[in-house]
Amino acid sequence: MASRSDGRRARRTAGNGAARSQRAGDARGALVLIGGACSADGNALGAFIRLAGADRGAPVVGFTTASSNPGRAAAAWRRDFQAAGVRNVDIPIVDGRDAANDKSIAEGVRGLPASSSAAAIRCT
Repeated sequence: MASRSDGRRARRTAGNGAARSQRAGDARGALVLIGGACSADGNALGAFIRLAGADRGAPVVGFTTASSNPGRAAAAWRRDFQAAGVRNVDIPIVDGRDAANDKSIAEGVRGLPASSSAAAIRCT
């Protein structure tokens, strides 16, 4: 992404080379940082679940791309969410460039309701 003089970030889209802009100030939602010692009944995951509406059935889509083992990290997240009573969870395994460019994964995120605007980062 390139910085522009007007404070916005421009990103090239695949195919047409056109830039798409979004102001950082337009972002909405919550960011919950969760350390590696997270537990299913802990305050951090509980806060995320409430903010995301997952305790009321809202979908959760997670990505474990920062993990050295995305599959193992995804399994740990699924166990934690299940133990916390969250059932509507999707954690696609993005373990390489092909998966990162998978249009079906992007469409799954785009299809989320606007009220699902919380994000959690788990450092594992």
